[in-house]
Amino acid sequence: YIINGEIKNAPEVVKIIKDCVKSAKGHILGTRSVIASLPESQSYIKIINIPKNMADKVNHDFVEGIISQHFPVETAKSYFDWNFVDTDKIMIGVAPKNIIDSFTSVIEQANLIPLALEVESIAISRALLHNSDESEKNYKIIMDLGATRSSIIAIYHNNPILTLNIPLSGDGMTNEIVKSEKISFEKAEELKIQCGFDTKTCPVKIKKIMTTIINSSVKKIESGINYINRLLRIKIDKIYICGGVSLMAKLSGTLSEKLKIKFRHADPATKIVI
Repeated sequence: YIINGEIKNAPEVVKIIKDCVKSAKGHILGTRSVIASLPESQSYIKIINIPKNMADKVNHDFVEGIISQHFPVETAKSYFDWNFVDTDKIMIGVAPKNIIDSFTSVIEQANLIPLALEVESIAISRALLHNSDESEKNYKIIMDLGATRSSIIAIYHNNPILTLNIPLSGDGMTNEIVKSEKISFEKAEELKIQCGFDTKTCPVKIKKIMTTIINSSVKKIESGINYINRLLRIKIDKIYICGGVSLMAKLSGTLSEKLKIKFRHADPATKIVI
């Protein structure tokens, strides 16, 4: 119902949101206000340096005037927001109006109130990082591995400053097994989960497919890491992984071994106190 971040079947999305709200376990939800995450593929974020003598002149009109210089969008067809992240740096978020309007529409049709919308990488970094840890002073890298797309997020002072898409997805892996074995998507998904990247438990054919996928993905990930190292003048030695694909057996160990970088599972419950 949502393809590449675009809502293709609004009535079904509305129905699913209502069902989720009704079936939430624990206490009954005490608010109708919603903060929604925007798809990374349909939104943009960038930190821009501002001359110190211009800081007091930064306002809505100023930001609107520079958007076309930094983002591949038409200003008239986009919504944007911004805030200072340092005395001489502002973070700008931009997304197409048709995407924003479709998200707010389904939220409202589900009898909820859209309070705010934010870029996915901001939500991920806030959920996984502590304000008090070393990430406040140093760069940190998160790799989000999902069903339809994956990305590498470079974070500084707890703010995402760069996002790179990488061609690795759970559905893509499953579809490779479907094509090779001529079986249903559901059966292929089952095989993928059972096998993961544990070569000792994989059937020979599936092992070959998964090995090809990971080798191809490693090259793309390595290319992205090298780009970040050159651009930010850093040396990445640790990457935190999250998302459904990150739970596949032996994935973190396989990536660590092939890329000579420590891959660690990020803990989304790390900031939740019970």
